Amino acid sequence: MRKMIAALFFAALLVSMYVDLTAGTLAVSKAAPPQKSIGTSTSEIANFTTVVQPGQTLLSIVEDRRGKSLNVSIDKLIADFKMLNPGVSPELLQIGKEYQFPDYER
Repeated sequence: MRKMIAALFFAALLVSMYVDLTAGTLAVSKAAPPQKSIGTSTSEIANFTTVVQPGQTLLSIVEDRRGKSLNVSIDKLIADFKMLNPGVSPELLQIGKEYQFPDYER
């Protein structure tokens, strides 16, 4: 009887491992595309697109582009970034991902 229970347990373990490795057990969420905000359109904000490199932040990217310190408030910079990239938090920029940044040079 013990051998039969051990064999059933082992078979269940193998089946469980097979299903986990082939189909997976974690649900894959498909995020809805970001909604455009009504009001100010992104075309009203001068912008540039760049890929984030290791160590870069929202502020450092915009200041590097200008070649000098920023002439607008940090709050305006964050608001403009969020308007250009709906649903993206400037605190959570991902290395290697492309984003639009406000361009205050013009």
